[in-house]
Amino acid sequence: MPKIKGKDHLIKDEYSQAVINTDRDAYTLYKKRKIIMQSKNKEIETLKVEMSELKVMMTQILDKCNGKEC
Repeated sequence: MPKIKGKDHLIKDEYSQAVINTDRDAYTLYKKRKIIMQSKNKEIETLKVEMSELKVMMTQILDKCNGKEC
C-alpha cells in the first residue's frame, strides 16, 4: 500500500482508496480519551438527574409547608 506524501503514518488502500492511519499509539490514546469522555458525560447526566430530583423534592416541601410552620 502506498504511503501518503508528508504523512508517514497514513497509507492508502489501493482497492477501496481508503486512507488508513497506521499510528497505533495515537489510536490507543484516542480510545482512552474516548472512554474518559464517556465516563465524564455519564457522570454529568447522573448529576442532572439528581438535581432534577432535588428540585422536585424541594418543590414538594415548599408546597406542603405553604402557609404552615414546618
